[in-house]
Amino acid sequence: MKTIQRSIVGLFAASLATIFVSTTDAAPYQKGDVKLQSIGPLATGPDGVLFVSDPKAACIIAIKTADKPSDNTSGNFKVEGLNAKVAAVLGASVDQVRIIDLAVDTSSQTAYLSVIRGQGANANAAVVSVHPSGKIHVLSLKNVQHAVAKLSNAPADQETGTGRRRRNQRMESITDIAFV
Repeated sequence: MKTIQRSIVGLFAASLATIFVSTTDAAPYQKGDVKLQSIGPLATGPDGVLFVSDPKAACIIAIKTADKPSDNTSGNFKVEGLNAKVAAVLGASVDQVRIIDLAVDTSSQTAYLSVIRGQGANANAAVVSVHPSGKIHVLSLKNVQHAVAKLSNAPADQETGTGRRRRNQRMESITDIAFV
């Protein structure tokens, strides 16, 4: 069992190394719209790069944000009622918004949330930024510098199983990401 776990950790580390290589200045970033089919875990990297996972599309997208290093040395910010404020920014009720993950760019002091608005076939993925000042806004994915790393061995995008075990295993293809 430990051999399998070590193999999985090794494969994960290798995939992160591939993503790391694709985020350097020599990376094939392209300018254009990012269309998310779903949203999962987030991670931040150097120079304002935000990694956004899209399990349904079986990819991780590196997005160059416009974030600059912050002079705010306190490292603290407090936003009360975050779920209600995120829902308001998305134009939805609190029960129609689900926060999936959080990543903080320690250089710019910006927190990013991966969010799903709506449910089922009507669900839409979004990335929301929260600044230490308390300002919250939806990160525009239009005409941004980005690079895409596809998962080479993702499960088929289809539901399998029966009863309460029925699910789309593709949606579990990215459970966490980290920049190393």
